[in-house]
Amino acid sequence: MAKKSPPTAIMLNLIIGYWVSRLIYVAAKLELADRLNDGPRTVEELAVAAGVQAPALYRVLRALASVGVFEETKDRRFKLTPLAATLRTGVTGSMRAMAMMMVENYWFDAWNQLLHGVKAGELPFLKAHGVPIFEYLEQHPEDLQLFGESMTSVSGTENPAIAAAYKFSGLRTLVNVAGGHGSLMATILTANPKLRGVLFDQPSVIAPAGKDQHVTAKGIAGRCMLESGDFFESVPKGGDAYIMKYPPRLGR
Repeated sequence: MAKKSPPTAIMLNLIIGYWVSRLIYVAAKLELADRLNDGPRTVEELAVAAGVQAPALYRVLRALASVGVFEETKDRRFKLTPLAATLRTGVTGSMRAMAMMMVENYWFDAWNQLLHGVKAGELPFLKAHGVPIFEYLEQHPEDLQLFGESMTSVSGTENPAIAAAYKFSGLRTLVNVAGGHGSLMATILTANPKLRGVLFDQPSVIAPAGKDQHVTAKGIAGRCMLESGDFFESVPKGGDAYIMKYPPRLGR
């Protein structure tokens, strides 16, 4: 029978959990999983490909290997593990964009204000940046793009379950509020051929969504209207049902 870790050891792992988040962030930024997609490589080869220092990268990879992200073989070579494979680009269920977005400094700045938020009853993000999250993203296009990519990537494993869990077939028009690039809407419309949809989000999100593969796909484009606006003020009228996947609790 495996010996149970004492509470102090468990708590220590929880306390230093952000170390692992930062390590995964570095691996995602350096595209290490993509660089190992064709097989194991030495840390020196990876360092040259990523443009970083081999000794420092070796420590990062060994730390990640200790939690199952990558595996060290012989001769300082590393290979993908099932966990590391989720950091690849362009695969179903990819966590790479999410790994980068959630650990960017602007998020950490907000978390650093959590104690203030609890004491004052204010939004930590607003305290850290002076504006709500969506307004901040509007002012930082690169962060907005990564935010959209992360929401789309994580949706790859969630959307089929959502589409199967609810009987959408009895509806005529479904409005997806804060629908991002339309991956959830496309999944639901694909599963319900007679349903029509309205994808609603901010103008800066809807503009690129109109070119996204999800809403331009055959059989979807003619049934999915795109509308933009501020969902804190109003949402499109005429829907038989409205769906919001992630309520914007950090918004206002």
